[in-house]
Amino acid sequence: MTKLIPNDGDSGDFFGTSVATSDDGTTAIIGSHYDDVPTEADDQDDLPPGSAYVFAQTEGKWRQQAKLTADDIHRSQFFGVSVGLSGDGTTAIIGGYSTDQNMGGSGAVWVFARTDGEWSQQAKLIPNDAERDEFANLQITVSDDATTVIIGAENDEDPNGENAGSAYVFEQTDGEWHQQAKLAADDGDPDDAFGARVAVSGDGTTAIIGALNDEDPNGVDQATGHGGGSAYVFEKTDRGWRQQAKLAPDDGDEGDQFGIPAVSRDGTTAIIGPRNTEGAGSAWIFRQTDGEWSQRSKVTAGDDDDAGDGALGGLAVSSDASTVMIGDPDGHVAGSAYVFDQTDGAWSQRTRLAPDDGDDDDLFGNAIAMSSDGTTAIIGTVEDDAPNGRQAGSAYVYE
Repeated sequence: MTKLIPNDGDSGDFFGTSVATSDDGTTAIIGSHYDDVPTEADDQDDLPPGSAYVFAQTEGKWRQQAKLTADDIHRSQFFGVSVGLSGDGTTAIIGGYSTDQNMGGSGAVWVFARTDGEWSQQAKLIPNDAERDEFANLQITVSDDATTVIIGAENDEDPNGENAGSAYVFEQTDGEWHQQAKLAADDGDPDDAFGARVAVSGDGTTAIIGALNDEDPNGVDQATGHGGGSAYVFEKTDRGWRQQAKLAPDDGDEGDQFGIPAVSRDGTTAIIGPRNTEGAGSAWIFRQTDGEWSQRSKVTAGDDDDAGDGALGGLAVSSDASTVMIGDPDGHVAGSAYVFDQTDGAWSQRTRLAPDDGDDDDLFGNAIAMSSDGTTAIIGTVEDDAPNGRQAGSAYVYE
């Protein structure tokens, strides 16, 4: 176990709010969306611009390699709320909120590339129909070669109504980025929160989009207003992107908020978890055979009564979908992460991870990233106080 903290960490930075890693697990990017780095303009409305840090492992030692901020930092907020990294670790995708007055204020995604060890901003992606507040909490996922980025916008009202949500596909060709498609559920309704979580296969041709508040088929909890949730599978074809399937658990219930996805590299296996307080520590496994998707299994943390005490945090899967890690940031005081392995089609819990120096409400496990072979994991601990102050945050590397 190695603990990562930024060189300039401070109280309230929330370092560890998002994490991503390269295929070989030797490069990591970690979001710090409340980092109040200095800006050139005083139009922030008291909201921090945010940043993201790149760490690299060399000769067994982890070191901070770079700190990334937007070129237009005085027009960014919550930069680092979501992050993605290419398989080779040379392209970083970072989500945040843009206060660009030409766009009326909306979510944005910044693209950075590493050349000869130096990182520089290459592009800024904003949906064509972006409107104020609809795109304030963008979630992102990126293909292995970093030429396909999918952006989830759970608050978008077009085309299915207020907060129905959508997802945007951006593709890069010859160094230029273009919006290729806008995805929405065929049966979408207001408040479904489609796009609240997104995942894409390694080749960028299969996308899993979570709709955490969808009430079809498992209903809505009237006390909380949370739906049972669902996840939609979209496939890239010669004619563009199309909805292939809608996934929901056989034993789902109202209020589960099912729809937090991870997907295998080949796009044939999806691991999907719920966000609610009853289901944390669990995830369902779906598999596609001959174009048809079906539920194959369910994994549930089973070490003691503390498992599943809080909302699901991170969820990660190895490239061949034989190892799954599930974050439970509210479990076991400081939080936990559970590792499951599949052997001959049967799933079993291998271990539970927790930090040696964990403390109350650290939220260890709020974000997780895993190397392609499942042997290295980066785990966010967004409200860790040590050593940089209250809610400064940290991240742990497990191998």
